[in-house]
Amino acid sequence: MKLPLSWLSEYVSLPKSITLEQIVGAFVRIGFEVEGVENPGKAIKGPLRIGKVLSIEELTGLKKPIRYVGLDCGEKSIRFVICGATNFQVGDLVVVAIPGSVLPGNFAITARETYGRTSNGMICSARELGLGDDHNGIIVVRDSKARVGDDALKTLKVDDPVIDIAVNPDRGYAMSIRGAARELAMALGRPFIDIDGKKLLASLEKKKKSGKFVRAQISDKSGADSIFLRSLIEVDAIALTPDWMARRLTQAGMRPISLAVDITNYVMLELGQPLHAFDSEKIKGTL
Repeated sequence: MKLPLSWLSEYVSLPKSITLEQIVGAFVRIGFEVEGVENPGKAIKGPLRIGKVLSIEELTGLKKPIRYVGLDCGEKSIRFVICGATNFQVGDLVVVAIPGSVLPGNFAITARETYGRTSNGMICSARELGLGDDHNGIIVVRDSKARVGDDALKTLKVDDPVIDIAVNPDRGYAMSIRGAARELAMALGRPFIDIDGKKLLASLEKKKKSGKFVRAQISDKSGADSIFLRSLIEVDAIALTPDWMARRLTQAGMRPISLAVDITNYVMLELGQPLHAFDSEKIKGTL
């Protein structure tokens, strides 16, 4: 079970003075084998900046898409870089590695001549930063608090250790952030900050509206003895998953897919409760 420290910290009141070694030691002390600790931030040396795409020139006559991109990185002049990704447009915020920075794998960024132009830096993908396996396009920053010229490592919260613990079958409750955090709180003698279930339910009841009613039937009770359904209406299913949620899913070893899937996976990782989302408009008859 991969446990991002920032996520654990939402359930355990950790003192500022505590070290990562002490947290790892606490898990070991209460019987969890720590298989490793990952922190991509340690393998990256700045400067990495949030840049705004000002212009895109499509270079022609090449075997693959190549763009010459003008960027505002909060500097006195426009920075131009060569980029082969096409999943961004003018106005987007992206992560720019400035010459002098070093990415995972000891990949040093320098200004270089390529395709007849000077590429003065690099626009980064998640895989190039060691934040995931996605290399289909570069990172487009959607954080509303991000500003041009900001430290991209801080914006993306890259410096966030992930502790990987092995969970035995008899301790399945620790296959969730909440369950593992409860164990950690007891091991350290620190307050456990649990979810306020009554407050959460009260907030849902206030927003209660009538939606399509779907019935469920269990035909094999040896597989499940109960099923609970809740209907959510006015959901924009094609909306993009928030950056913070996609980042945590990736840290926990899951690939962001779509908003509905990502939300159910997020809740499963946080609370240990498996979920599945259905589109009620496409359901005929009984589940």
